[in-house]
Amino acid sequence: MSRLLNIQSLWRGRCPLLGPALMVWVQGCPFRCPGCFNSDALDGERQCLMMFSTRLAEVFSEEPAALVLSGGEPFAQASALVELIQLIRHEMPEVPILAYTGYRLEHLLTGEIEGAAALLNSLDVLVDGPFLRQRLSNHPLLGSDNQRVFLLGPRVSAARLKALDKPQIQLDLDGNGRLRMVGTGGNGRDMHEITRLIADRGLILE
Repeated sequence: MSRLLNIQSLWRGRCPLLGPALMVWVQGCPFRCPGCFNSDALDGERQCLMMFSTRLAEVFSEEPAALVLSGGEPFAQASALVELIQLIRHEMPEVPILAYTGYRLEHLLTGEIEGAAALLNSLDVLVDGPFLRQRLSNHPLLGSDNQRVFLLGPRVSAARLKALDKPQIQLDLDGNGRLRMVGTGGNGRDMHEITRLIADRGLILE
């Protein structure tokens, strides 16, 4: 039976490391990191876009690229995400996958979190650790400099990681007039300022 995922939002954008990607923000997170830019994704009791893994795999296949898992906390829905990845990789085995987590890798390896080991085995890249707003990072993949990047699979090389450019902020206006902003690290200050300026003009940023 296909597992049900609670998704906060989906967006086709560009990952600094993997290039064009479907970005999946899951709903629900056990962490409450001060300064989290996606606080709408924290409440795990809130049902947002409820989607079976089979349907999300179909959405991915409409425009295959890389897959980025964020949130929220992906490892809070680890088993359903493993099923999603299996469905995608059955048809497209070379799809690179990156996931963000507030957990440290060492904790994920203890076996305390259901499905964590299987999800780790499915990933090519893991960015771990909670966001600390007092330690903003200039690394293109990181929110703060306590976080770490692990290469776990064969689809992404160390050379590719080393060649990463500076962080960027991405802005996108969808067909429904909703504006999406994505960025990391030191861009957090700029993103909060952009959000304030947009709100002052009566616009809503997703």
